[in-house]
Amino acid sequence: STISEFGTIEQLSSGKFPLKLRLITMEDLIDQAIDLAMIEKDRGTFDIKPVRIKADFKLLSIAIKNLIDNAIKYSSDRRFHIIASERSIVVESIGKPLSNPLSYYIQPYTQGDDAISGLGLGLYIVDMITKVHNFHFEYENKNEKNRFIIKF
Repeated sequence: STISEFGTIEQLSSGKFPLKLRLITMEDLIDQAIDLAMIEKDRGTFDIKPVRIKADFKLLSIAIKNLIDNAIKYSSDRRFHIIASERSIVVESIGKPLSNPLSYYIQPYTQGDDAISGLGLGLYIVDMITKVHNFHFEYENKNEKNRFIIKF
């Protein structure tokens, strides 16, 4: 639930959350994120390289879950596509570009309709999780697709 996620994030932002870093496969990570999102796997298409990255499995799967949630919620066809490699994980979906830059949504308490709809909170959580890993969180809209990118 978002509430327990938020508790985790509170711990993260206070620096009290020890990262459990281990080598994890992309496949396991994305399967877990889909389980957490409680959606059918066939809503997505996947281009996943058989690579491992060093990360906190629980936290990173929460981040990807949030990106999948948003991809489905804000896409025109309620579908998503994931591209995962040794360099990054990209969650993309067909949809209108965000009305504001990413920096607007990842403030802890974004004002306005977007925060109420949950987009702000979800992206804030993703940003926090990528930061504690020293990864980078980026956004672009390309070919009418929203692309949220976690770069390692």
